Amino acid sequence: MPSNIQAVLCVVVAVFCFNLNDSLMKFLFMRDPVYVIVSIRAVMVMILLTTAILLLVRQNPLKGFRDRGTLLFGLGEALVAMPYLTALMFLSLGVSAALIFTAPIITTALGAIFLRERVGVFRWGAVVLGFAGVILIALGEPLTRQLAPELAFSIYGAAEIDQKGPLNGGALRWVLLAPLCAALALSLRDLVARAIPSKLPTAYNAAYSALFVCGASLLAFAIIPRLFPETFEPFILGRSYWGVVTDFQASTWLKLAVSSALIATAYYFSALSLRIGELSVISPFRYVGLPGAMVLDVVLFQSVPQWNEYTGGILIVLAGIVIILRESRSGKLRQPHSASRRG
Repeated sequence: MPSNIQAVLCVVVAVFCFNLNDSLMKFLFMRDPVYVIVSIRAVMVMILLTTAILLLVRQNPLKGFRDRGTLLFGLGEALVAMPYLTALMFLSLGVSAALIFTAPIITTALGAIFLRERVGVFRWGAVVLGFAGVILIALGEPLTRQLAPELAFSIYGAAEIDQKGPLNGGALRWVLLAPLCAALALSLRDLVARAIPSKLPTAYNAAYSALFVCGASLLAFAIIPRLFPETFEPFILGRSYWGVVTDFQASTWLKLAVSSALIATAYYFSALSLRIGELSVISPFRYVGLPGAMVLDVVLFQSVPQWNEYTGGILIVLAGIVIILRESRSGKLRQPHSASRRG
């Protein structure tokens, strides 16, 4: 019988580490280019996990290059991490967490459409409920201004017509697509992981995920700032990649080291929870990350969530829990499962 109480505690620790890591990343993104920060952190994570593979697992770290499941998982993790971390540069922790939690909802929809899975009324209702939460988060303010102008004025104040900056109201709503793309990539990655599971220990998945994230961030640094110079140039200031790295302050290196340790710890406890507990029991507890992210928003960034953000987040959480419970009853949730939350 799996030890579900211990597994739940492991999930809570993993989610706590993920939230703290996201907070550190957001602090670092305020000063330095996102893709340089992510690539350097990925290198640190690779060093930590490669050392763990050598000393604890006692296997050759290069074996992952011969395992198709490990490579596909690493590629999928890069596709999850890059849009999510890019969005984290502009969005609050709570909004980013809520939108990435649409992954079970997207997985259900993809399974029904492309894999011809039977999806009942409850799960389709959860899909609709979850996407209603997404729309509420994305369009809460403009909808309120349109339907209840006086209420909108009391909540948001006067509308800013000529708002300037790298992201104004319209552009900011486009940025909301980034964590949704990350959730889509997470869903596709999990579907692939079920079809082609890794034959190696979970440490390989984490290490090769860091490898692919590092490569993707280097590629993004070469391409994305040139496509959106007004958004990214204020952080780069005409510097090269190594020029940015040499300008790192001592506090930046310390935060990167702590972030790397947090990610490695989160991966470990996430994997441990899946080995000792039942997925149907522990999966709902991943959603404690959403209120945790909102609390950190208030404490660290003085960003108080608006009514549409926490209401939409609640709808997404409810939809995800309904889907998890229905999949548990239908026998779709089985051990083991290699999925982690994000990169």
